[in-house]
Amino acid sequence: MRKFRFSFLTIVILILAGCELIKLTEAKKKQIPLDPTQSIGTVALLVNELKQNNIDGSLKLFILSDTSLNSEYFFELKDRLERFGRNISNRSITYYKVDTLNPTEHLLSVEFDYIYDYFFIAQKNDDIWLIKSFGQKKQ
Repeated sequence: MRKFRFSFLTIVILILAGCELIKLTEAKKKQIPLDPTQSIGTVALLVNELKQNNIDGSLKLFILSDTSLNSEYFFELKDRLERFGRNISNRSITYYKVDTLNPTEHLLSVEFDYIYDYFFIAQKNDDIWLIKSFGQKKQ
C-alpha cells in the first residue's frame, strides 16, 4: 500500500511537471508598428491602407519621379497596387526580413500567410521611408 502511494504520488508530480513543457496558450505575434520612420513600418502602413481599400492614400507612400511618363507610371502603379491589395486582403504578414543596401535604401522581403512573397525597396527621404518599387518574388 505504501509503495502504491509513493508511485501514485510520483506519477502525479511528473504529470504536473510535464504540463509545464506543453504550451497551452498561443504565442502572440509581434505587431509591426505603422510608423513611416522605419522601413518595415512604411510597408505595414501600405498593407494597412490597401486592406482598407485606400488606393489614393497608399500612392502617397511611394516615391514618384518627375518625368514626362509620370502619368503612365502613376496609372500602372495604381493598377499594380489594386492587384496587390486583392492578393493580401485577408492575409497577414507572417515573416519579414530587412536588408540594408546602403544607409538610405533597404530591401525588404515580406511573406503573407506563408503563401505570397513580395519584395519592397524603401528609400529614406528626410526622416521618413518611402517605397521606391515593389513586386512579387519569382520562385
